[in-house]
Amino acid sequence: MSKDTKQTPVELARTATEEAVKYGENISAEVRDITIEALRRHQLDLEHIKAVTRAVLEGAEDAAKLNSDRMKDTLKQVTEGLDEALGKSAYASKLAIEETAGRIKDFSEHDLKRATDDLSALEGIFIESLNEVANSSKTVASDTLQDLANHFKNSGTAVGQQAREEIINLSKQIEKTGMENMAAVSEATKSFTEDIARAASGFLDGIADSIKETKKENQANKKED
Repeated sequence: MSKDTKQTPVELARTATEEAVKYGENISAEVRDITIEALRRHQLDLEHIKAVTRAVLEGAEDAAKLNSDRMKDTLKQVTEGLDEALGKSAYASKLAIEETAGRIKDFSEHDLKRATDDLSALEGIFIESLNEVANSSKTVASDTLQDLANHFKNSGTAVGQQAREEIINLSKQIEKTGMENMAAVSEATKSFTEDIARAASGFLDGIADSIKETKKENQANKKED
C-alpha cells in the first residue's frame, strides 16, 4: 500500500501542492486541480472547504520559501488557482441547492437562506485562510501572503464574484419554478444542509472530469501540431 492511500484528502492536498510549487510548470492550473480533487472527496461543507484551503496555502508556503527569487510569483499563482477552484465549488453548490430544493417538498425559506449564506461565506474563508497562514508563518513568505490577502480583500475574488452570481441565478430559478411559496420554517435544516453538501460534491465530480477531458484534448492538439 502506498503512503498516499493512508493520507486524508486534506493531507494529500497539502502534499500535492508542495510538489506542484517545487516542480510544477503551470502552478495555477495544478493548484486548481489539486484543490478540486480534495474538495470532491468529501461532502462539500464549509468545514471541509476551510480545511482544504488552509492545507493548500500551508503546502504552498512550505515549498515557496525554498526559492525566495520566485516566491512572490509562485504564491500569486497558487492563490489564483485556489480562487478559481473555490469558484467552481460555488457553482457546484448552486447546482446542489437547485436539485435539493426541487426534490424536497419541505425545503423552506430558512433552508434557502442557510444555503445561500454558505455560498456567501466562501470568499471570507479564502481571505481569512490567507490571513491565518500569513500570521502563523515564521518565514519570508508571511509578508507576501499578507499582501495577497489585502489585495483580494480590496480588489475582490473570483470565488466572491461567482458566489454572488450564483445566488442571483438561484433566486431567479426558484422564483421561476414557483418555489416562492415554500414553507417559512423547517425543523430539518441540518439534514437539508448535509444533503446539499453531498450533492455539491457529486456536481464537483462532474466539473473535475470536464477539466480533465479538456486537458486531454489540449494535450492531444499540441501533439498534432
